Order: sequence, then structure tokens, then C-alpha cells
Amino acid sequence: MWITLGIALALLLWQISLVISVIFGAPTVHTQRSATIKAYELADLKKNETVLDLGCSDARALIYGAKEFGAKGIGVEISPFYYLMARLKVILSGQHGQIKIVFGNLKRHGELIKRCDVVYLYLLPKLLDEIEQEVFSQLKKNARVVTVGFNFKNKRAKSQETALNHGRKTKIYLYRV
Repeated sequence: MWITLGIALALLLWQISLVISVIFGAPTVHTQRSATIKAYELADLKKNETVLDLGCSDARALIYGAKEFGAKGIGVEISPFYYLMARLKVILSGQHGQIKIVFGNLKRHGELIKRCDVVYLYLLPKLLDEIEQEVFSQLKKNARVVTVGFNFKNKRAKSQETALNHGRKTKIYLYRV
């Protein structure tokens, strides 16, 4: 009985979390590993640089950055379920010393942008439009922004690549300050 209740509560939390993500304009969609790696290569991510993932979901992109590139990571997640999942996955990956997960709305964490070398975004166009000015006004010198799937409306990408993401060709855009 307790196991069934626990499973039911976890499923309820998951479903509520998905609704919260959609309400705030950031539904949870995972990026395929190869597309994330291609994005980091395009951004020329280096060891000990810090990546900020606004809307980090289960932190897989940050974990790839830490394991494959030796980067540090900060993730912001508004979904309670995926926030907890991200914290757990970071611990289980052995990267808890390299990656920090913050609970909250990605629109309210502009101060984190100043601390990062690369901002990694896989967000819908409407949300990219909403955060565009703040992201680019907060970037430090030589910082890069990489977006997967969608581009900023008012900024011109310095370069772009194509990667496979779940069997479909996806554009990856690189922006520099």
C-alpha cells in the first residue's frame, strides 16, 4: 500500500510539474546527447568554464558539459519534479562538486548570467524573445550563448550548425558578445 501511494504521489508531482512548466512557457523537452555535444563544440566550451542552462530539466546537458568538457554548471529549473530529478542525477553522475541546480523561474535569475562563460538554451521562441534583452545585457566579456532549435529574434548568430535531435535536423545557433 505505501509503495502504491508513493508511486501515485510521484506521478502526481510529475504531472503537476509538467503543467507548471507549460504555464511558464517552458515545457520540458530533452535534447539528444549528440545535439548538446555539438552545441558545446560550437560554443568552444573549455575545461573549468561555467555553463548556465536556463530551464535545465533533469540536468543532462550540464552533466554532459561536466563529463565531456570538464566544465562547471549551473542549472535553473521551475518544475518541482525536474528540479528534484536534476539534483538526484547530478549526485548520481558524480558531478555534484561541478554542478549547482537552482529552483525557480529562469526569468528571475539574471544575476547568474554574469557568472557564466556559456549560456545554453533550448527554449521556445516566445521565451527566447522574453529573455533576450536581459541575457545579452548581463553577459560578461567573451561569453557565448548557444541556442538549440530556435534563434533570437533581434540578434544575429555568429555561426550555426545542424545536428540530429531525436531523428530530426535541428539548428544550433552561436552568439557572442
